[in-house]
Amino acid sequence: MAATKRPIEVNNFEKFCEDKGENNWILEVDGKRFPPGTDWKVKSRFGSVEAAVVVDKEGRPLFDRPSYSEAPGVSIVAWGRDAVTGEVKIAVIHQPRPHADDPEDRSSTEEMVFGQLPMGFMDKLIGKEEMEHFTDAAKRETAEEAGASVILAIEVPPYPYQNACPSFVRSWTDLCFVEVDLQKIVERKKDATEPIYKAEYISVRELIRRVGVGKADGAVYRMGISNSLWFIFFCCHPDLWPDNIYR
Repeated sequence: MAATKRPIEVNNFEKFCEDKGENNWILEVDGKRFPPGTDWKVKSRFGSVEAAVVVDKEGRPLFDRPSYSEAPGVSIVAWGRDAVTGEVKIAVIHQPRPHADDPEDRSSTEEMVFGQLPMGFMDKLIGKEEMEHFTDAAKRETAEEAGASVILAIEVPPYPYQNACPSFVRSWTDLCFVEVDLQKIVERKKDATEPIYKAEYISVRELIRRVGVGKADGAVYRMGISNSLWFIFFCCHPDLWPDNIYR
């Protein structure tokens, strides 16, 4: 089975160290180019990016590609039932994602706003080194991003992990389903460090429509993490999927 190693661990393989031009990932800092096989890492409290070499089961290098790891985080499906009709509604937040360019206009400088689910990093416990439990982080993020002041239930799916893109992402995000009281939704507090334009609870039918068309109400519904977790949620709860959704 293939695995990854640091460049320094495979630099004894002459072929790998050769400059193969466009097939190599080359480190440049302030315009200065470093030789192939340079061992590098960039990190912060939010995560890290480092050089990684994919090797075969014999340990021979196949190709190199940066490996990305995020700090511990949680992604959440926040949902509730309408008090009068019992209809299920799902939380959607509108948030700009500055690294995403516009696939319809690559020259555009406008930020892309995504319709997505609540998510966030886990916080350190006050006065301690360990992180909060991911279910506690899920409750906090649901309150902060989706305005839920009353949590009715929190559920952990059978395999509560998700990998954003395993071709280059090493870390996994924890998953939670959080049921909220829709009668106790409050306006979210403004946070200049993380702009969220809007938080709303929409019907399953409307969520499916938006994901289907891809763009709706000023947001793009093409964030892989959100769309796949909504899918996981309905796989775990087929009872919440309307029987007549396609009629």
